[in-house]
Amino acid sequence: MAIGMPSFWRFYSAMSLKNQVSFIVSKMKTIRYEAISKHISHGILFYEVKKEWYYIIVKDGNSNGIWIEDIKNGIDKIAEGPYSCNQEGFSKIGILNNNIPEIPPDQGYLDANKPVQFGKSGIFACSSGGSCSPGTIYFMSKSISCMQAIRVYAPTSRFSIWSYCETSGWHKKW
Repeated sequence: MAIGMPSFWRFYSAMSLKNQVSFIVSKMKTIRYEAISKHISHGILFYEVKKEWYYIIVKDGNSNGIWIEDIKNGIDKIAEGPYSCNQEGFSKIGILNNNIPEIPPDQGYLDANKPVQFGKSGIFACSSGGSCSPGTIYFMSKSISCMQAIRVYAPTSRFSIWSYCETSGWHKKW
């Protein structure tokens, strides 16, 4: 029994990471659908408080897109949230360390202080025409040296999931 427990926890940690990424992707795709079907820009603002990541769902209030200042001033309305981005304590938004290479074909190394890369604001925004802001969100397991990333490409608004382990590097899941 003792021999199987480390394997079980590694499997459980990996599944927790995968489930969290799948959940956030489904939220992002739902936001895009809402923007198109309601003809109003929608977005997800990811933000950090005391080393914990949260998100809120936002609707454009003045037809100029989703902006931090408009959210602060109550023009762009918070439709849902805040919600925690942590998954059962096993995975979270984050980058393992500063030695993780960029996702190919990009060069260099990731900044562990910037796990949400949707411009400077941290807003994943979708217009009523279906275009979404490009960017990447990195997720890491708290117990194994693995990561996953959600990457959104402009102008097509395609999503891809990337997986990283220290032993094998980055590879595209879908």
